Amino acid sequence: MKAVLLAAGRGSRLEADELPKPLWEIGPASAEDPTTVSLLERQVHCLRAAGVEDVAVVVGWRRDKVAEKMGPLGVRLIENIHSDISASGTSHSLQFAVRSDWNPLDGDEPLLLMDGDLAYERAVLDAILKVPPGPSRMLVCPVTNKDTEEVRVYARDGQPTLLGKGLESPLTDGLELLGEATGIVRIEPEDHRLVAAMLDWLVGVPGQSSGFGFAHIASEHEELAQYLMTLRRLETIMLREDLLFMEVDFQEEFDALRSQMYPRILAKDAR
Repeated sequence: MKAVLLAAGRGSRLEADELPKPLWEIGPASAEDPTTVSLLERQVHCLRAAGVEDVAVVVGWRRDKVAEKMGPLGVRLIENIHSDISASGTSHSLQFAVRSDWNPLDGDEPLLLMDGDLAYERAVLDAILKVPPGPSRMLVCPVTNKDTEEVRVYARDGQPTLLGKGLESPLTDGLELLGEATGIVRIEPEDHRLVAAMLDWLVGVPGQSSGFGFAHIASEHEELAQYLMTLRRLETIMLREDLLFMEVDFQEEFDALRSQMYPRILAKDAR
């Protein structure tokens, strides 16, 4: 298993003037280790604890700071070298990883695609790592807050069909709300060739061609997931409601994570 963490953006909604959002510190590394860690470091620790050793981080804005934090962890760093990182979406960042010498879509083993601004208890990764062979899958949290920043997933007859922010009637009429996309997708080797071709079409090949996707290089990886759903090549894994998971978009969410959610996460990890 390989994993790629997307951490090239600035996190402008959090007024992250000095550090990218994934480097914001959330608390101690564990109940036993008081070393302070960031969102990104915590995810690397969780992946390693789950047995995922081949981890890459896509860096962009303040890449020097990310490299400083990631260096001691022995992860692979891949640069999104676009001149205006604010114009580059997560699909574009993923393309830099796919087109690198790392070549994670080589058809050999699953690739775990992950946003860099997530916090969760360690058991969350088991939900998507310890599954039998099957289709590519997206991890979905059934608990939703109905705010406009949630990427919600809808299904028809059990098949995931539509995902996006701000979805409501009549767009969702006749569809079942499954929950919030967690920003974690498992891409199986059987879909590697398709996903690589889809990225070429969506965002183009850096330095060689432009893409044909509606957002071009600003495309987020949720757009990639939508096309996979349309082709019926992406299914869902539902996260148990008792497992703690949080994506951080705004300052008040980060404050709640540090003061309330993360202490609960550490307590559950220690059980």
